[in-house]
Amino acid sequence: MPIILPAGLPAADTLRREGVTVFHPASGHPGCEPLRVLLVNLMPDKPRTELQFARMIGASHNLVELTLTVPEHHEWQHTDAGHLRRFYVPWREARWRLFDALIVTGAPVEMLAFEDVDYWDDMRDILDWAERRSLRSMFVCWAAQAALYHRHGVQKHALGRKCSGVYRHSLYGGSGLLGGLNGAMTMPVSRHTEIRCEDLPAAAGLRVMAVSPDSGLGLVEDPEYHSAYLFNHPEYDATALADEYVRDIVADRAPSLPENYFPDGDPNRRPVAVWRDEAHRLYGNWLEQAASDCAARDHSARAAAARRSPGLSLTAAAAVALFRHVQRPAFN
Repeated sequence: MPIILPAGLPAADTLRREGVTVFHPASGHPGCEPLRVLLVNLMPDKPRTELQFARMIGASHNLVELTLTVPEHHEWQHTDAGHLRRFYVPWREARWRLFDALIVTGAPVEMLAFEDVDYWDDMRDILDWAERRSLRSMFVCWAAQAALYHRHGVQKHALGRKCSGVYRHSLYGGSGLLGGLNGAMTMPVSRHTEIRCEDLPAAAGLRVMAVSPDSGLGLVEDPEYHSAYLFNHPEYDATALADEYVRDIVADRAPSLPENYFPDGDPNRRPVAVWRDEAHRLYGNWLEQAASDCAARDHSARAAAARRSPGLSLTAAAAVALFRHVQRPAFN
């Protein structure tokens, strides 16, 4: 399916070369109404992360319009300020727009206490904003840990060494978010901390969806908050772990070789993204959930309008469509 990206976003050229049809908001697009997804990008290399998530979304069966934002109480040193000004909507503006789903990425702040992260207040605001709107949400790596801490008081635990590699996870549940994944999924893992199953509050209704015997808890679903907490990185491209490994060597962090990643364990050989198809399926399922949420909201709005004034039911349907249209994110 095509994807709608901010005009001029570098990721668009790469996606087009890979066979994905890319539109921008002013260029027109197929007549179906897009799902509007807000991506809160906390990763240092923002252009690379934009491309990684756009690949996941662009492979789905849903037309998606992707809007980018970042917390405002932080100086983003690893991304050109002009890139942020051109392609990112300030959070203070994004919060008033209409979105159908939310993704919050990981962040390199795992070893800090949550309250010591300088944009922690922004993060709590984003979480509360998503809750008030019952917004279908995907929280990745640190963001997943942050959401569980803010909503359920779940603490993270530091690992003795960084967990880095590609690990097979057993899946629990064969429909919904995990539909078509046949009971197992391979995911890249890159983190210094973990969430433990035994710390999840029993009364919170949380569902453990993916566990690896080697890397631990991988995915938790939270029906009350319409959220998925994904502690790993299925969005990673083939060389992401290799680049992190080299970066850690240069920084003199004495990293271990990522497990189950380089062919024959040889860091001189180019790795292959063996997890890509399963990652596409996971994100495709998640977007289907978001589309179902959206359809249910629109149906409820039409039904409520019809009950109040049965003779205006068609007008109510048109009003819903018009409201969604005028709330579309716009880029200059």
